Amino acid sequence: MPEYQVTLCRSARKEIGKLDKIILKRKFSKIEALSKNPHPQGCLKIQG
Repeated sequence: MPEYQVTLCRSARKEIGKLDKIILKRKFSKIEALSKNPHPQGCLKIQG
């Protein structure tokens, strides 16, 4: 399976920078996982 690149906009990087280090570590691992599988089980397509 190809690997993808996850890019965050400036406002997203700013918000992530405000998180506690424990939460940031947990969320960052989830964001990194999107580069391997951009459509994990249970994800919903956003409309509108």
